Amino acid sequence: MPDDRQALAHAYWRAVDRLNQPSWRKLFDPGAVRFIQRRLARRASAPVAHQVPLFFGSSMTVVLPEVISEQLHSYGLFDDTVTWMALCAVEPGDTVFDVGAHFGYFSLLFARLAAPRGRIFSFEPTPSTYAVLAGNISREPRITAVNAAAGAAPGTLQIADYGIKYSAWNTLADEGRLAGARGPGRPARVEVKVDTLDAFAQAQAVTPGFIKIDAENFEPEVLEGAAGLLARAQPTLLLEAGSA
Repeated sequence: MPDDRQALAHAYWRAVDRLNQPSWRKLFDPGAVRFIQRRLARRASAPVAHQVPLFFGSSMTVVLPEVISEQLHSYGLFDDTVTWMALCAVEPGDTVFDVGAHFGYFSLLFARLAAPRGRIFSFEPTPSTYAVLAGNISREPRITAVNAAAGAAPGTLQIADYGIKYSAWNTLADEGRLAGARGPGRPARVEVKVDTLDAFAQAQAVTPGFIKIDAENFEPEVLEGAAGLLARAQPTLLLEAGSA
């Protein structure tokens, strides 16, 4: 493993150790200040933005008390399993499609892994979520933010927007993972642009070597719109499998 990848792997395992340490130790690392910040944000009348360092050396804005933001705020790491898969699979020079980029944690990680010549295309349809993503990748020239969903056919659809606190569960699917859950209330319906990955790749004249899809039960439609690309290019595919 090259020295740079070894350093990233060591930083990753340190972050995982901090995430999994006993609760009493978390009072000291990440510490009482961050614990209090999270608690206050949960009681605040509006979301609270914080700039946080990430385990791989980048930084980003998170919005407390949103669930992904809380983990990033404390540990600079989110979803250690998917993060490790990315560390193992994304190579320097890769073109990556990040479908369901949210606030940009994985897009920033992909950019770090694909440096110096790789390109990242980050698809995020919800306008409020996209605004945070665009700010987070504004200083990273390798990342292009795409304010659209990936789907089976180009056009527009209405996304269920649960608000910034529950934005990780916004979905174009008929039934999302928050159906029947207490807390978020009824989502707003927001019209968003939809493109297919086949058409997008052709228009941009790019061929991804790695595609991450996290579309909150909309994954079958994303795959349908990428059938030609998957058959032709056979990229590595990292896919959330619905509600399971």
